[in-house]
Amino acid sequence: MRIKFGEFELDEERFCLHRAGRAVSIRPKVFDLLAYLVRHRERVVLREELVDALWGSTVVCLGSLSGLVNELRSALGERGRGPSSIRTVHGRGYQFVAPVRVCDAVTGASPDLETTRPKRGRTPLPRALADELLAHVESDPGRLDAVVSWLEASVGAAREAGVSSAMRDVARAMRSVRPGAALRDGKANRG
Repeated sequence: MRIKFGEFELDEERFCLHRAGRAVSIRPKVFDLLAYLVRHRERVVLREELVDALWGSTVVCLGSLSGLVNELRSALGERGRGPSSIRTVHGRGYQFVAPVRVCDAVTGASPDLETTRPKRGRTPLPRALADELLAHVESDPGRLDAVVSWLEASVGAAREAGVSSAMRDVARAMRSVRPGAALRDGKANRG
């Protein structure tokens, strides 16, 4: 997939980043960070998720992630306190916020997939996160209270990302599921 933002073009299939048609030299880990943030641009990506995605089971401190984000910002030509393509949510994570265009890998055309900076207000909980939470509870219904508590605690942080209403809705729906109920197509079978 090729994604354009500003004067940059990210080509995930060829593992390259270009700025105004010229290759930008970045380390593979910095490329992976950019690609991950761009793929998940509809939400704030938690620091722990990024560490897991980038380093897997290798133990690293959060300072390593911060350094990587700074290296990425530098590669994107972002300096100081000016506008940034990457929004920091203090104590939580990061979100890619620059407007992007997804391009056809063969022709380079934009197939009506242009997106803009995420809007504030109600947005859906990312499907992958909702599916993961439901699978987590379905595999062990005893986890329901812990997952709902996490969702409720995350609402404050998510408010900045615009997903708090969706998180509240999911928490409310999960509270209504009786332990052991089957979950199909994201809906509870309340029996």
